[in-house]
Amino acid sequence: MAVMFKMVNQRKNVLLNTTIKCIFIIDKGTGQMAFNKDYSELKLESDQVNFFPLTWTLVHKITEDSPLFNIGFDELVNRHAEVIILVETFDETFSQTILQKHSYASEQWLENVKFERNFEANERGHIELNVRDINRYSSIN
Repeated sequence: MAVMFKMVNQRKNVLLNTTIKCIFIIDKGTGQMAFNKDYSELKLESDQVNFFPLTWTLVHKITEDSPLFNIGFDELVNRHAEVIILVETFDETFSQTILQKHSYASEQWLENVKFERNFEANERGHIELNVRDINRYSSIN
């Protein structure tokens, strides 16, 4: 079991030294949603790439060390779980650091699915990235 997110470099520029932090937020379960939250970092299989040309699937495996361990899907939704993805990268063309933040709330989560590949080789053997298909997934049941 794992939680996965997929990213794509939509710039025509090379991105270097991309790093990711993944923060997990969940209601403590006391019924007071607004300010009674637990915060923890989700460890990713890989949280840094030196060169970011196409897509990147971020994976947090749910092990005994994970804050998601023994929390069912329905409980994640009921306790308003959220994941914040913080991205920092360097755009070599414009010589600037780029910071991005993305939030995934529990109503956006899907259970028992996996991402499908969104790139393929064309007839000349060049890789073509289908950005519109980045969120395409299929069931793993």
